[in-house]
Amino acid sequence: MENSRSSFEVINEGRIQLAIVIYHSANEKGGRFYTSDLDQFQLGFHIREKGYKSKPHYYEREPVTIQDPIQEILHIVNGKILMVLYGIDKKTIISKKQLKSGDTIILTGHGAHATEFLEDSKILEIKQGPFTGNERVDVV
Repeated sequence: MENSRSSFEVINEGRIQLAIVIYHSANEKGGRFYTSDLDQFQLGFHIREKGYKSKPHYYEREPVTIQDPIQEILHIVNGKILMVLYGIDKKTIISKKQLKSGDTIILTGHGAHATEFLEDSKILEIKQGPFTGNERVDVV
């Protein structure tokens, strides 16, 4: 399933979701979540007018178990990168996406990925934890 380049794109291999890219040009007013309610990370994007105030809130729920696979979110603060997404076999290239300042990608942990820095870049990486160093990081 691919959506308009102007907003976001879902990258799949068959029925398996590999990544979601939210492009810097996303401009839907209000709040929009790009992940499902069942995903381990809930990735949303808000465009609000000056003066908007959310009501105080918190999330109360039953304890949950962190499940595999480990997911990551990369936000390109500035610069340009090439994100290479590999399939479930971790060898076949499924997609190559050039991401630039303001773009965000969530990697669902299915398959492998590689990053090439096309320009000097600043990236914010959010990785699902805990990550104690005991986990295997396999290089393909």
